Amino acid sequence: MTKVEQYTSNAISIADDNSHGYSQANRWGPDYDCSSLVCKVVDDAGIPVRKYGASYTGNMKEAFIKCGFHDVTASCNLANGAGMHRGDILLNIKNHAAIYIGNGRLVHARSSEGNTIQGDQSGNEIRTQSYYNYPWDCILRYIDQQEASSPAPSVVKMKYSESNPPLVCMMRQSTCYNSTAKMNVRGVLWHSTGANNPWIKRYVQPDDTAADRDKLLNLIGKNLYRNDWNHIAMSAGLNAWIGKLEDGTVTTVQTMPWNYIPWGCGSGSKGSCNHGWIQFEICEDGLGDQSYFNAVYQEACQLTAYLCKLYGIDPYGSFNGIPTILCHQDSYQYGMGTNHSDVYHWFNRYGKTMDDVRNDVASIIGGKQLVSSSAKQNNTNPIHPVLRVGSKGDAVAELQTKLNAAGYNAGDVDGEFGTKTLRALRIFQEQCGLEVDGIAGNNTWAVLDKVVDDTKAKETSKQSGGNKAAGISVGDVVKIQRGAEYLTGRQVPDWITNLEWIVQSVTGDRIVINKSVNGRYAINSPIHAKYLICKSDDTTKGVQAGIAIGDIVDFSGSVHYLGAMTPAGKPCRGGKARVMNIYKAPAAKHPYLLVAVSGGGSNVHGWVDASDVKKV
Repeated sequence: MTKVEQYTSNAISIADDNSHGYSQANRWGPDYDCSSLVCKVVDDAGIPVRKYGASYTGNMKEAFIKCGFHDVTASCNLANGAGMHRGDILLNIKNHAAIYIGNGRLVHARSSEGNTIQGDQSGNEIRTQSYYNYPWDCILRYIDQQEASSPAPSVVKMKYSESNPPLVCMMRQSTCYNSTAKMNVRGVLWHSTGANNPWIKRYVQPDDTAADRDKLLNLIGKNLYRNDWNHIAMSAGLNAWIGKLEDGTVTTVQTMPWNYIPWGCGSGSKGSCNHGWIQFEICEDGLGDQSYFNAVYQEACQLTAYLCKLYGIDPYGSFNGIPTILCHQDSYQYGMGTNHSDVYHWFNRYGKTMDDVRNDVASIIGGKQLVSSSAKQNNTNPIHPVLRVGSKGDAVAELQTKLNAAGYNAGDVDGEFGTKTLRALRIFQEQCGLEVDGIAGNNTWAVLDKVVDDTKAKETSKQSGGNKAAGISVGDVVKIQRGAEYLTGRQVPDWITNLEWIVQSVTGDRIVINKSVNGRYAINSPIHAKYLICKSDDTTKGVQAGIAIGDIVDFSGSVHYLGAMTPAGKPCRGGKARVMNIYKAPAAKHPYLLVAVSGGGSNVHGWVDASDVKKV
């Protein structure tokens, strides 16, 4: 075990043992304060920081650097922890110290919570928790040992490219392939199967009528039990699989287009990473063969690096606070997926974390955010240039046009990024929950595109009087008739017709339905209005006529809610706000999703009661 792993594991063990508590009077064991805990475990691991004077936060940096630590603050994102390694020392020189333990978590001695008795009386005096920015003044890393314990991948050259993509075996017979929709790609999400079967043929088979079926079966192998995922009965689907081909070679097989919404991680309290994250499964073995683990790990890093280059994804980036690269368990921790343990139950056996994944992917692509020509030309996922004050040209004109269309006054469309465009962009970022940096990057462009599309849908609905023939408008709850067909001509599966769905947009006879009312599914598929039965009843919901998505309203309430059906809310202030969504289900308790308008006096950012909303 390396010295870094020794002191990190020791700190976690102390946090898990309630015989150790927080104390500044008796701080060198068994109780500790923040700095003595870090100094003691590092010193006990054979790194003599106390000999060189480390005793409190004010002198730790100098002593730690003398003992082989390096200041790596410039390579880390202090806001979300991206770029940090397990064992990094987090230091605020005046007030606090902690140890980063990987996977978005840290360990620290935090507070006595008023207890004077030895030991941890609450279980929270010394603990592990999600990473946060204290704020930290510097990040210190024991470089030599860290590099020895986390070697770079043995294959650092890009395996895949646009001219050499992964093996393709589209599974067009699955329900997911036939019922999903396209998405704007924001990142990559890793899964592992949880089953002792490393062979890809267990899950992947070509279509019965595929022109290259025989060739693919020779490569992948034939599933004699027909329990693969290429069947209409399967209600899940991924973009790719990693495992063994028939000859034992470890590789990737793509099974859906990369920009198709996967049915992979499910939904959490805040939404789902199914919308925006390409997802793949790694076929597990019995979890005891390190050579197989190393092979699939490197293959997964290669695939992720390829996708990062293809779609211009920053391995250390995030979208609305969600890392661009994460795993299924991470999605649950962020409220964006169901509670599955993959991939950590496997990774922990071999000392790997998702931080290692991000570092290894960045190493493969050269630590750069690379945008390929196909990504630039991909109309379903436009990669916009990063714009800031001083930028000029057609891209700036497009930004100004879209800000104006969304209701944010960017001034004349002159193609010059000046103070008025900056002010409009910063207000937009603030109201949409984005990082307010005045820079139009991928995250800002993605949200702006969606807001503009929603605004256009609203205007189209207004101009046509909604869908008068069907009596359907945005936000309505509908059921789909049995025997219905999507606009593509494919028949809608019976299980979809058994559920109720929320209308996302209305354009003439073209209706796009989004999430199911039960919150478990999302299909975003266009369908003819004639196949829909409207279940909404505005007279029983309290939804007011004349208020539409995108409108500015007066909010007079003092509580907002996480969801339209959530029973308990949190306090907020009233004032001016923008309507971001309307949930028209008869049972909706809080049908309006509001976001505060800058300067309007409110801080609302959630679902609210209809009685608290009035049109301006």
